[in-house]
Amino acid sequence: MRTARAHLRKGVARALLRHIESVARAEGLKRLSLETGSHAPFAAAQALYASEGFVPCGPFADYAPDPYSLFMTKMLTVSQTVG
Repeated sequence: MRTARAHLRKGVARALLRHIESVARAEGLKRLSLETGSHAPFAAAQALYASEGFVPCGPFADYAPDPYSLFMTKMLTVSQTVG
């Protein structure tokens, strides 16, 4: 996910992430997992994901271990609200 420079620090990425989570929960999904960069240019994304409850995990789906990737996951429960 990348936010246009004109909209940085306005909560766009957080709103999109929360919307994705809300839809996933409504669809009955139990977990969301993502891949982001592991280096300094991705620190803001890593911080956003961590602040929304994502934790580091191993590669998933067709991903393989990669020093340029950070894998994160979040378990979803029905009782959680996003807002």
